[in-house]
Amino acid sequence: MRLFVIAIIILLLSDMSLHLLSPRLIYSLRGLETPESCSQKCTEYRNWLTGVPAITKQIKYWQSLSEEFKYDKLFDGSLISPRLVNEPDTFFYKPGEVNFTLKNQDGDAIHSAKFHINSDGWRATPEQPPHPKRSVIFFGSSPLFGYGVNDNETLPAYFSQFNKDTEAFNVSRLNAGPNDFLYYFRDLKLLSPPKAQSKEISVVYIYNKTHPGRAFLSSSFANIPSPTDSLNKPYYELKDGHMVLKDTFYDHFVRRLLLTPFTYFAYAQVLDNEWPLNMRIYDKEFSVFFKDLKEYFEAFYTDAKVKFYFVPYPYRTHTPSCDLLQLLNQHGVATLNFGDTLLDDVLPDGAGLIPVVVHPTPIANMVAAKMISDSMQKEVEQLNTGCRP
Repeated sequence: MRLFVIAIIILLLSDMSLHLLSPRLIYSLRGLETPESCSQKCTEYRNWLTGVPAITKQIKYWQSLSEEFKYDKLFDGSLISPRLVNEPDTFFYKPGEVNFTLKNQDGDAIHSAKFHINSDGWRATPEQPPHPKRSVIFFGSSPLFGYGVNDNETLPAYFSQFNKDTEAFNVSRLNAGPNDFLYYFRDLKLLSPPKAQSKEISVVYIYNKTHPGRAFLSSSFANIPSPTDSLNKPYYELKDGHMVLKDTFYDHFVRRLLLTPFTYFAYAQVLDNEWPLNMRIYDKEFSVFFKDLKEYFEAFYTDAKVKFYFVPYPYRTHTPSCDLLQLLNQHGVATLNFGDTLLDDVLPDGAGLIPVVVHPTPIANMVAAKMISDSMQKEVEQLNTGCRP
């Protein structure tokens, strides 16, 4: 009996140590792969940026805003304007206009933007062609939505500007993950993708590092109006080659938390916006979400030629593991991964992220849209540069 108890304690402690070890420390010890030909690509996009009118003024604006908050420790993040949600379900947005305001510690507005939600409940993308030759449906979470930028400064809006014959849709939700889209599209059938005018359709999922946590640890807990919303989020399990709706996070996670407190350490890392070490164990399941979403979109746009892409937002630590990208390729999902340092190298410090809310600036969206557009025009199917080993 004593040996059994000791064995259990060792098992629990080893599990806890996995969660407590800093992923950044682990990856720095193992060594990250550096993006291939990054210097050439970085130079290429730097040269392109210098030719864009008024870009220097924008860079200086975001750098000055970043500097203002760099030493302002008294800023209250709650001063950011309220969300767009249509209660009681936070996945449904009300059509209309919502103002975004960033305020300083004195309550003065120092940056503002307007969000417009169209009649279908998705963020509006202005200046769409009346008779497009191609349709691109972007879907994802807040970086794609453009939290903090105007309608014409989102990634889909810039993509549309670079491709005048293409209509681009912004199918996004704040704090969403692939489980949310599978839930509302395929399983509940409460939402549908937009109606595309062309018969050539590209579906582009914009990934960031929080999505595995949202799919398996409900990491939106700290970011949405109430804990109840998070605990009611859908939880999926892999069964017979597909992600199957199992229950809610209340059923799966809370009961598990009651059984072992060490689950909390994994959860806490996600809330701290880390890349939890244990998220790698979900690569297989996570990849199947996109296999299922690919099949869903192909069935929905049954009369069209559909190409499905998985694209990590090319900024900071959003690069996924090499294993995940390989699994996606095996599922027939095209991957465009530009590495996690490319935008850092292209844009000067302070110009890529909106301060405090830590979301992409218009310039970052412009560069990301250009990267994606260039690769799709060259019909690049797999680009797995600098993935995490």
